[in-house]
Amino acid sequence: MITRKLSGILLLLLLFAMGYSIQRLICSKTRRRVHDTEHLAASQSPSGHPTPTVSREPLIVAPGSSSESDAAPPASLPTYEECICKRLPTYEESLLESSLKQSKAKFQARVA
Repeated sequence: MITRKLSGILLLLLLFAMGYSIQRLICSKTRRRVHDTEHLAASQSPSGHPTPTVSREPLIVAPGSSSESDAAPPASLPTYEECICKRLPTYEESLLESSLKQSKAKFQARVA
């Protein structure tokens, strides 16, 4: 009884080790390929590390800046009541609509 449990555990351990080693082989090849292309594309600093790139576009625009006047005015969002009053179709209704559209398109294709 104990030997069956041990052999099952050993079999699972063997399968895990095989899968892990195969995964390491496959992933290391792709990682190496990606790393080599990045290594060639990136400029190197004297220390051997790639230099960081800096974006020239600000993430947050300060109010009253000149770039704000160039941008479009912010869109006003609807109120909660406006959103709640809209009736959205149920799943069944949307399926019925799509099947009606498909049958209408097929009918028009046959007629034309």
